[in-house]
Amino acid sequence: MFRYTFRRDTDLIGYPNIRLFAAAEGTEDMDIFVEIGKEGEKGKFLAWDCKPHNRYFEPFSSWEGRLRASMRKMDLEKSGEHLPVQSFEKAQYLEEGQPVELNISIRPIGLRFRAGETLLLRIGNEQSSVLAGGRRLGKANNGGTHKIYGSKDMASYLELPFKEIK
Repeated sequence: MFRYTFRRDTDLIGYPNIRLFAAAEGTEDMDIFVEIGKEGEKGKFLAWDCKPHNRYFEPFSSWEGRLRASMRKMDLEKSGEHLPVQSFEKAQYLEEGQPVELNISIRPIGLRFRAGETLLLRIGNEQSSVLAGGRRLGKANNGGTHKIYGSKDMASYLELPFKEIK
C-alpha cells in the first residue's frame, strides 16, 4: 500500500493510469489490480455512497484498474498520451523472472482531497472488495510469486490528473 498525504486542497479530475514493471516466478501469467482510495486526516478509510447509481448498491471504496499481464500489448492507434489502451489480440505470456512493462488505465476520477487527507494506492493480484467477500476474479493468478520493480531503468509510477485548488 502506497500513501500520499495532501498538504493543500487538491482535485483529481480525469484519467489516472499506472505504469508498472513486473515479473512472475513460477507462473506464465498474472492479473494485476490497482485501486485508488482515500483516508481522512485521522486515518479512517473514506467510502463514497453513490446510490442509486452504484451497480453494487453499497458504498464505493475505490477507483480501479486491472490488466492480465499476457494481454499487455498496447494499441498505439487507440492509446492517448495519458490513456493506455491494450489491443487484446494475442496473449504474450511471461518468461520466468523477466520484467515486463504494464500500462494500466484506471477508471475516470473526479475527487477532492482536503489538506491532510491521504490517497491510498493498492497494487495486488485481486480486487480488495472481492477478497473481503471471499471470492476471486483474477483467474490468471494460479500460483507463483509476483514482483514489482522500481528503479532508474524500470520506473514504475502512478500518473494522476490533479489540480491544486487556490
